[in-house]
Amino acid sequence: MSRASRSTNTPKAAVQKLSALEQKVISLYKQGLPVKEIARITGIRSMARLYRIIKRHVEPRKSKRRKWRPSPEELQELCRLLGQGLSLYQVSKRFGRSPSTIWHYSRKYCTPG
Repeated sequence: MSRASRSTNTPKAAVQKLSALEQKVISLYKQGLPVKEIARITGIRSMARLYRIIKRHVEPRKSKRRKWRPSPEELQELCRLLGQGLSLYQVSKRFGRSPSTIWHYSRKYCTPG
């Protein structure tokens, strides 16, 4: 076998293996598996390599937690309800937020009255 034919066969096989591995990584990531679990399943020991594969082929996941920022109208309503004597718990139920979040915004924006 000539040197040229050996060199062309080897990279081609390596590229096919790599793409199969990449496909497995991508499918596991899209299923929602943690990156550490993907590394364990695929046998990839380099986290940097794993993240490069993911970054190259997949849109980044969006954070599930989003900070609530009340609008000026919501802040006015929050302060009004607390001024009427409703508890933090009752106001938090109306806004669908935790009582600690309501407390935070009431301390920051509502004047004692």
